[in-house]
Amino acid sequence: MIPSNQPEYLCIGHLTIDKTSAGDKIGGTAAYASLTAQAMGLDTALYTTYTKSQLPSFFSTIQSKVQIETSLMTFENIYHEEKRTQHLLHTCNPLQLSGIPSQWSDTPIIHFGPIFHDIAPESVSHFPNAFIGMTPQGWLRTVEGQIVRPKPWNWLRNFLPYADAVVISVEDVGYDEDAIRTMASISRILAVTEGFYGARIYHDGTMYRCHAPELTELDPTGAGDIFATIFFIMLHRGTSPHLAGQIATRLASFSVLRRGLESIPTAYEIDQALEQLTQARN
Repeated sequence: MIPSNQPEYLCIGHLTIDKTSAGDKIGGTAAYASLTAQAMGLDTALYTTYTKSQLPSFFSTIQSKVQIETSLMTFENIYHEEKRTQHLLHTCNPLQLSGIPSQWSDTPIIHFGPIFHDIAPESVSHFPNAFIGMTPQGWLRTVEGQIVRPKPWNWLRNFLPYADAVVISVEDVGYDEDAIRTMASISRILAVTEGFYGARIYHDGTMYRCHAPELTELDPTGAGDIFATIFFIMLHRGTSPHLAGQIATRLASFSVLRRGLESIPTAYEIDQALEQLTQARN
């Protein structure tokens, strides 16, 4: 889609190919985040990679600008209990921010969603007037053979303070509680997702817990990206970090009941979560 106007939410990151038992699927933070932002009612834009200038039809109502690659970054996820083994089968070139349309430069919310060192981390400083949401999992990864492992995070120390909110999973830092505490101390707001346990929110020296409802999990892929997108949007709307985390946790939990991009929250789920949790908070 040709960029036409300034969006309300811009997601920057690679699309991926996720290899599953049901065949190859489009995935990546960029896919889940942009579709979730649209489901939340925002005029959404996506700066990403694809093998053609036109993205698949499920992105047809999202403004998009594509950096064309011969093939997409490719992952295979193998889940066992609450953990997963992730294989990186193919990488591609980093996104060049010079390709972002000028009319998107003042987008109110900008979500940096690297998947494997595909965006320069210093890019987060290029949008001083935006709410910056960061899901730095792609900067916290290395590979041994084809297996994805956590990478020491200290080199990101100078970039975390540029973000208005940072979302990681406990898996991203290898379940290192010392790393989480230190990241929380230098981030404005840090959310740590814990799978079916829910999430922790760190803000102003306080930690809040957001418990997930007990549901039968079908496919957890993308749940963290859905959580992050809703969390960023609710914070930008002025919602407290704890309530934003509760709403994001509730909607991300529902997402595991469906597979792949079908997990994007429905209008009904969004309305119910906003109404129930906001009323309960009041």
